[in-house]
Amino acid sequence: MIADVADYSEWKNNRRATAIIFSAMVFGLKIGISLGGGLAAYILSASHYVAGASAQTVETVQNIKLSVSVFPG
Repeated sequence: MIADVADYSEWKNNRRATAIIFSAMVFGLKIGISLGGGLAAYILSASHYVAGASAQTVETVQNIKLSVSVFPG
């Protein structure tokens, strides 16, 4: 899809801007991935997740289930 955006830009503006389009979209992708990872860590922290524990609290398990089902939606 990124290549389609670059091709459309060239068709619309009669000028190639492939490098800037690819770099801007990859930058946006990296920002999104880092925000998503930070949000996942925040959800685990807010639900009192304990790494390496043999059992988690009911609230923690519920938030983990929500983070893979409802929260992304």
